[in-house]
Amino acid sequence: MVSKWETHFRETIESKILWSLDNGYLNFNGSKIALHSINRQSLLFFKAAMAKDAPAILIYPSLKLTITPLLALEALYFRLHEKKLASGRNQLIVFSSRVELRKEIKDHFLAFKANSMSLSANIFPVGRITSNGDLIKLSKTTIEPKLLISPGPVALPNPEISKKIFGAIIEATSDLMEDQAKDIFDWANRYSIPFVFVVSSDPPTNLAKLMIEKKYLYWGWDLATLNSDCQNDETDFQSGKYNFDQPFCGNYQEIRTKASGVKKVIAPVKEDKLNAMLNDVRKDYYELSRSAYTLNLPAAKETAKRFLGCIYGLEEMTSPIEYAEIELSKRWGTIPLKERINALKNQCSAIKVDEPLFASFAGRSSDKLINIYNYMAEKKTGKHPVILQIIKEAAANEKSVLFITKNEALNEALKRFLEIEKKMDISQLREKHIVFLAASRIYKSTEEQELFDTCILYGCPRYYQKDIFSYARARRVGIIAYESEIPAIKYIQNEIDQVQNCFSDASKNSVVKRLTGFEPKDSSSAVTPRQEKIKTELIFIEPQDAEMGDISPDSLFTNFLSLDWAVDFEYINEAESRSADARMRKDHSNPTKAVMVTLQGGRHILLHEEKSIQVYDESTEKVKDHLAKNLKKGELLILIENSTRKSLAESVISKVESHPSMMKVVVYQKVWSFYLKQALEESGDNFLDIIDKLHTKGAKEPNTALSIYQWVTGRILGPNDLENIRRIGEIYDKPFLVNNYKEIAGAIRRLRTIHSSLARRLNRLIPLAGVEADKGKIENAAIDEELDLYLEDFVNIVSIERIELVEIVAISSDKVLDKVVST
Repeated sequence: MVSKWETHFRETIESKILWSLDNGYLNFNGSKIALHSINRQSLLFFKAAMAKDAPAILIYPSLKLTITPLLALEALYFRLHEKKLASGRNQLIVFSSRVELRKEIKDHFLAFKANSMSLSANIFPVGRITSNGDLIKLSKTTIEPKLLISPGPVALPNPEISKKIFGAIIEATSDLMEDQAKDIFDWANRYSIPFVFVVSSDPPTNLAKLMIEKKYLYWGWDLATLNSDCQNDETDFQSGKYNFDQPFCGNYQEIRTKASGVKKVIAPVKEDKLNAMLNDVRKDYYELSRSAYTLNLPAAKETAKRFLGCIYGLEEMTSPIEYAEIELSKRWGTIPLKERINALKNQCSAIKVDEPLFASFAGRSSDKLINIYNYMAEKKTGKHPVILQIIKEAAANEKSVLFITKNEALNEALKRFLEIEKKMDISQLREKHIVFLAASRIYKSTEEQELFDTCILYGCPRYYQKDIFSYARARRVGIIAYESEIPAIKYIQNEIDQVQNCFSDASKNSVVKRLTGFEPKDSSSAVTPRQEKIKTELIFIEPQDAEMGDISPDSLFTNFLSLDWAVDFEYINEAESRSADARMRKDHSNPTKAVMVTLQGGRHILLHEEKSIQVYDESTEKVKDHLAKNLKKGELLILIENSTRKSLAESVISKVESHPSMMKVVVYQKVWSFYLKQALEESGDNFLDIIDKLHTKGAKEPNTALSIYQWVTGRILGPNDLENIRRIGEIYDKPFLVNNYKEIAGAIRRLRTIHSSLARRLNRLIPLAGVEADKGKIENAAIDEELDLYLEDFVNIVSIERIELVEIVAISSDKVLDKVVST
């Protein structure tokens, strides 16, 4: 069985890949293959758009863009057979920041054969574009590459190559910004590239949604049509026509789970007094925010933002407050909620002189937060009673559950509460498939391959985490929520529904007619049955309709949801600064001095004077760490994602962690860092204590607290003496570090090789900092040839800035630190 859309496309458009498969020409390592409905339909839409030279976008219903190599193959077949294309244009380019895409293309193209002829080596050789716009061959052949790969707008083909390109495929990954995509489209227009196609995962990225709003041709699936297409494949799967192990089927289980419908169920916290108190402070926040922006006073805006962060902190608790506060106080990069509220009170006092009325209202509102905190602590109330009920029911009914908490500290607090007060064995719960995970690990954990009956969220996730609402590996998503969170949940769900509406039958009819010029035979838009539609709706266990009075959806987004990331970033920045001070035995609880580093172009960045900062040493071509207070004019400051919060080592890990061959390597390195932080948390030791204990075990280094700080923050991948990993395992009773020392050491060595290779080649980025490049020096930009990792992959992440002036200045708050701003 095939869908009406596939039938209609096949009547008007011929896919060379499908034709080759149907006639037995195309095979994979000598074995016949078939494609499931989603891939067939994607190919046909792609071919239709390509045949019309129409810019278009595909929303592929999976987080993994495994469709891209298939689209590239279709385009290359199209160019091979179609005669109407402009003479001389015989190359296709794919823009993608995913390093693993190169492996996917290599694996597929090397294993695909047209009868006995290998596609990669003989017909479609692969090459890459450098930041200079040049072409370098990746295939071992004398034939000119036909498939070109670029990491993005930082590597656009030079004019000579551009004139040979007949089409471009752009992966709209979450890190591709609108202005960067515009650079690619401008390049395509400049060289009259006939065809540009964009592919995004589902949920759509911001760029993908923007393109849909701008009326680009698009294709995607709502749940009803996705379910219908998957049902068409069931007979083929059962008959053994093809299986999940075939190319492009590795993510089909995720697609099928999403197709069956993910119900979102609101599980309300039935605590009238607490609900009323939280609703009240939410309304106070809107008033504070409105007033702060009317006054246009930075200190007032900061107060409103701190107030919002405290509300979030109260709502996100999944265990009794006392357990959460213990974990928040001892963990790196987190601040106890009581300290947050006290800091807010201090902020209110500080602005009394300038704005007494605002300060008075903010102070009274802050008192309400203290009252909520004390009430929750005294009554031991919150979301954990609902969690306990869900655990008991899941265990009794043999259902699998994934509990998501805001961060690692709150995740650990919940588990400790269950173990200590409820006598639950977390390892036994895991055996029953009742799992606890922090939101930051939801798509990176080994559990991501596991299919759960239910995914339970800690409440309304932050706006930047809204894709959790579409979690595709659970049959239902349960959201434990206070009444105060429900309007935001509704807003995010409505946004998801609006995107789904774009893929209705009526919308697809319009797209097909624009593409092919013909209306589908069955053009009536069928009414979706109620039992299907309910899968996309919020379901309330008990009917309720909590609203925030006169607050409109627009103001909800502008004044509330849009601040999510800013609030998190500033609290993390402050918490890491405090953690470093405490571990180094420095009293900087209320820092008053910072270093203002002036950069080119009238910009500057404020840094904690004791912060370790990475600079590039031109003479040795190495990356070095300096304290901010020791920075000098003329030095080259390294910024990662326009900030000094991340290190070059972290940028390496972020680039390679999803590459199949690097997953174990990255996991071992991260486990080392995890156990080191855990040792600090459990022991209460500061950095000097660790050094003393290492020396008693025979270690000759490190000798400074800064070295331990760099281990903990990930600024360096591991100790110089890798035996210190085993020693720390022995000192702090971490058997994993002892038993797996060799594997962890090997992982650190592997990542160090990539890191040092990148550091040696950073001189290629120095011209960006105003330094004259040595025109006679030609250097290989390959960072790791096995991974196809090149300097261009880091240009979007790493920048080098020439320091023009260094000054010590007084600051009033940590919130102003680590932001590049215009002077």
